[in-house]
Amino acid sequence: MAIQDKDGFWRGKKGDSIYRRLNNQNVISQATKKRRQTVSSQAAACGFGFASNTARAIRLALGPFYIGLDGGLVNRLNVAVLQALAHSPAAEPEKRDLHDADLSSLSGLQFNAHAPLNKIMKLRPQITVQDDDTLRVTLPALSGEKDLSYPRSAFHIACCLRVTQYAFDFRREFYINMGFREAEIKPLEFQGIDWHFDECLPPGSIGLACMSLHYYIQGARGETKELGIREFSPAELIAAYHVAGQQGQHEGEWQDHYLQLNGYRGNETIRNNDASWPW
Repeated sequence: MAIQDKDGFWRGKKGDSIYRRLNNQNVISQATKKRRQTVSSQAAACGFGFASNTARAIRLALGPFYIGLDGGLVNRLNVAVLQALAHSPAAEPEKRDLHDADLSSLSGLQFNAHAPLNKIMKLRPQITVQDDDTLRVTLPALSGEKDLSYPRSAFHIACCLRVTQYAFDFRREFYINMGFREAEIKPLEFQGIDWHFDECLPPGSIGLACMSLHYYIQGARGETKELGIREFSPAELIAAYHVAGQQGQHEGEWQDHYLQLNGYRGNETIRNNDASWPW
């Protein structure tokens, strides 16, 4: 209800109008109308929340590839996960997670947009998921001087190529760092790589592989120091794929290496929509 003060100014709300005094003048503004969300808009908001929570769990696990380098990864990974969930081939929207999704939108994700791997290194790796769900990564021979960009420095700078493999199980809320392989890229000649990651990942999990470049200087005594320059710290998600099998099979082989997916609430969200969700 609007009232008139002793100076003749109106204050308060009358209908959709709000009266107030500003610089000895009566100012009238329109009250904000409440809007009811439709069922479709509520579902879209829920889907984005689910995707962003899933993406956050991945970011926390893969933090070393982007923390302190590119805060924009938050939005890029949210979008990539949302696209993956949107192209889930079979499951209903409220009953699906990343294990049901088409993971192709995750492959090629740059962790650091300030140093895209495909700009720093001219040649591209070839990724093959074998019939037994193991990973093969190949890269042809290259010239460090011609095919690779280096930061300017008065010191001798070396570069190391690394591929790190992970297994994620969102339904059982853990991930495993399966280890990495690396090779030095010498300025004059690099023979290339043909790496077969032959260790099987847990059945039913999601395999992720990241390729990164690490520049460092080497001291007279052989000690090394990584540079950590934002414009020369590229990392790319080069593979995202499903591993065949059911969660929990041969559990004892990996259980000692489980790392918790901190903050992941996907199973809780699905259970709220479907009490029969078993996870």
